[in-house]
Amino acid sequence: FNTLLKALATNRGSNLSANDFLKLMRASGVQANEVTFATMMLAFAQEKNPKAAKQVLEHAFASRLDPGIRGFNTLLQAYARRGDLQSAKHALCEMKNCAVEPDVVSYTILLKASNGDGLFAEQVLTEMR
Repeated sequence: FNTLLKALATNRGSNLSANDFLKLMRASGVQANEVTFATMMLAFAQEKNPKAAKQVLEHAFASRLDPGIRGFNTLLQAYARRGDLQSAKHALCEMKNCAVEPDVVSYTILLKASNGDGLFAEQVLTEMR
């Protein structure tokens, strides 16, 4: 199911959305796992929809699943693609509050998102130290 979900999430021409497929998966009695939630978040990040990606992250936590660094990095990517630097920075703080340490990928996402905002880039570099 997760492989099919990923295919739907990355295929913009599909008539069945990844969200609809997740509902079908649940109706079939298949439990979502960390990969399922990460795939959903990736789909929303690609759509520049960080609000939906954050909802998926929250749902994963509510389901007692740990999205870990991959989930948070996907959320950072969603904010970065949207150009919402402040929300990305806030997500970095949330990440740390959940005992998930940012990695090189986390900081790279933020630095690429800074897109000429020297002050933001400087804050990210300071945070890395």
